[in-house]
Amino acid sequence: MNSVTAQDYAWIRTSPLFRHMMEGGYTLTLIRGRTPREVLRAMEADPRGTGEGAAGLIEADDAHRTELGGDYWDQSYVAGAFTASGENGGWTVVLGFDGGLGIASPHRETLSRDGRVVAHSTNGGKPIHLFHWFEDGELRTTFEGASSRDGSTPDELVPLLREVGFPLTSEGEHDESAPDIDRKAAAFALAERLTGVRVTESLLQNATYELGLVPDEPSPPRSGQAWPSTSPTPTGSACTRNGPTGRSRRHRTAPGRRRTHRSSSPTTSPRRGIVRSARQASSQRRGGPTEPFEKRAGNHEPVHTDPVLLLLQDQRGSVPVDVGEVSPMTAACCPSAMW
Repeated sequence: MNSVTAQDYAWIRTSPLFRHMMEGGYTLTLIRGRTPREVLRAMEADPRGTGEGAAGLIEADDAHRTELGGDYWDQSYVAGAFTASGENGGWTVVLGFDGGLGIASPHRETLSRDGRVVAHSTNGGKPIHLFHWFEDGELRTTFEGASSRDGSTPDELVPLLREVGFPLTSEGEHDESAPDIDRKAAAFALAERLTGVRVTESLLQNATYELGLVPDEPSPPRSGQAWPSTSPTPTGSACTRNGPTGRSRRHRTAPGRRRTHRSSSPTTSPRRGIVRSARQASSQRRGGPTEPFEKRAGNHEPVHTDPVLLLLQDQRGSVPVDVGEVSPMTAACCPSAMW
């Protein structure tokens, strides 16, 4: 029996790779019974060859961001996938420095049919940490805070959550008396309990990644380079029913704030502004653009170009908002709650 806990993932706090993942946001996804090419094809990613180790993945993603020329509105990114051994056979591990967007939810449902998908992410900046477990095409459990879960079986993981270190009571409520732990390390441990895949720094650093460029927007079918087909896409699946490429505008899926058995899926809300803000902050740390204002022609009043402010102003016109007083979750999911 796997007895891994948060303590087994203490390495993340001294890891340069993990620091890079946290700065700009990441998603780590584990898929059972699918090859890396099958997964990247389901993500509608354009093949980009292979990358040797995490350095190769980072180099490819940085090169793509350079091509974008600082366009924070474009959410495309280079994902890397490789095979690892785990519970009940082989698993595909997908790592993306994607601002926490992750694989689009319909694709995760498709990939989990007759299998399992486990993912955890951080959006960078003022972080939002998410965890998702899909089984047989169904979102079973998802949460940001472990005491506020959603999905079709929100309480099924409570025993495991407690065992890996999350401070919960036996009823799944927050336990004020429990010792505080590294909850990101606990998320890694929970993922291992559900997959049997031990994620180590050396595993991520030394893997040979199959690379794919995950697009931002739908595009017409392209001629030229394409993934070799190994199995047909199910007719009417989530990968085919949304147009020529099956890709709609990407929305990030956030867990509902109620702990309930009535909802089978989380609240789906646009999270683009939060992700762009994290990428902009990451670029500023690396010496990128730092100017937060621009001036309209003939108008000397500063106009915010920060994506979070634009997201909020889209909801309420030009009413000024102090972002420091707004949590990322509120800004993305419940803008009306701020007024």
